Amino acid sequence: MLPPIEVPAGKLEALVRRSLTEQHERLVWAEAGDEAVVHLARTRVSIRTGMVLIAIVLQTDDTEPTELVVPLAIGTPQDITGLLAVTPRAPEGPAGLVLQWGDAVIAAAWGALVEVVTEFTGAAGSDERGAPLQAAALVAQDEVLGIVLQAEPNVRRRGGGP
Repeated sequence: MLPPIEVPAGKLEALVRRSLTEQHERLVWAEAGDEAVVHLARTRVSIRTGMVLIAIVLQTDDTEPTELVVPLAIGTPQDITGLLAVTPRAPEGPAGLVLQWGDAVIAAAWGALVEVVTEFTGAAGSDERGAPLQAAALVAQDEVLGIVLQAEPNVRRRGGGP
């Protein structure tokens, strides 16, 4: 197995923030007549053993800027779970914001993390056949995200099957 790419928490935060702010440092989400300003440039990321936490800041007419935290449970170097990430049904934060905007916050956090991992694997090189390396697992420990790499599976198709 190849050694994992190690991404320290500070670098991961900067890359997640960059992923979210490629177009704007803040934007407005609108749904069912309600609006929230999303302060993308204030996004925070922390890493704990087996967990990546992404905090996205929202503000409405009724609230000050408030973090909603998405805990993404992933594997550890001792307990590799592949590319599986598990999160609660709703992020952590005030009930009103979570009820209205929780799904969007989870989608934004996960999308940004996937984009960062894809960027790293794309730059990781290729196997002996020239095929690009792929992410096989995500692990977290000691404020470091590990991206475990693998060569593209060598699968040959025979006959008329899919």
